[in-house]
Amino acid sequence: MEQLIDNAIKYSPDGEKIKVFILNEKERVIFSVRDYGQGFPKEDKQIIIEPKMAESKEVASFKEKGLGLGLFLVREIVSKYNGSINIDNMEPGTNILIEFTRI
Repeated sequence: MEQLIDNAIKYSPDGEKIKVFILNEKERVIFSVRDYGQGFPKEDKQIIIEPKMAESKEVASFKEKGLGLGLFLVREIVSKYNGSINIDNMEPGTNILIEFTRI
């Protein structure tokens, strides 16, 4: 969760709001982070969670660069707990939704 919030802050314009949503239900838990930054090209939806995306030309204009591992690590951790991750380009911004089913 911390990584998603950090990314939302990092990739949003200064002073822009982000939205954090948590839903704790009997059968599932949903965590969502929405930013209003520049988003990402729709054709890159699958590769933004792969390592090294931060080196690509598509993210060259982000105000801060990272190692390109944040979303990859989030995906790996979520998958270890049988959760799912969905990333949507919202134009502007990005919404990342993590869902875990309760056992």
